[in-house]
Amino acid sequence: MKHDDFVMIGQVCGINGKGELRVRLQFAARFLEGVSEFFVSSGKRISSVCSRISFGILFLKVEFDAKEMIKKFYKDSIFVRKNDLTLGNHEYFVSDLLNFNVIDADSGRKYGFLEKIFNTNANDVYEIKSAEGGKYLLPAISEMVVNVDSRNKLILIRPIEGFFCD
Repeated sequence: MKHDDFVMIGQVCGINGKGELRVRLQFAARFLEGVSEFFVSSGKRISSVCSRISFGILFLKVEFDAKEMIKKFYKDSIFVRKNDLTLGNHEYFVSDLLNFNVIDADSGRKYGFLEKIFNTNANDVYEIKSAEGGKYLLPAISEMVVNVDSRNKLILIRPIEGFFCD
């Protein structure tokens, strides 16, 4: 399994009384609509006969005995193929944005590169690491992030005055 082609969606957390595998999601449920093939870390494919999502838990009715599977894969990560997911306009996989250069949209000044992305209830927060080793936390909101150029691996921003202190 080539990990660049997959995205982790959650972790196996148990089974329910119906024999469905329970997966605690770390991924927006709306992207999983229509996905029927899931994978564990080892690359083993899990085909789901049917699935449903409730309160951040994905329930998978699997083709084999879920009780046996839970013994093997409890707390294992669950992946899906990136190609099986449909992203909307201006939506990206977090793993694809890491290490993009962060540049001022107006002046062309390079602030650093995107090192981490934190998810908060309100919006994502980008951790930018400068060449000097400094770190900045930038809210990933439309007022500050002007454009993401995935072809050139650039994130163009328009920070508020004084955000990056010299």
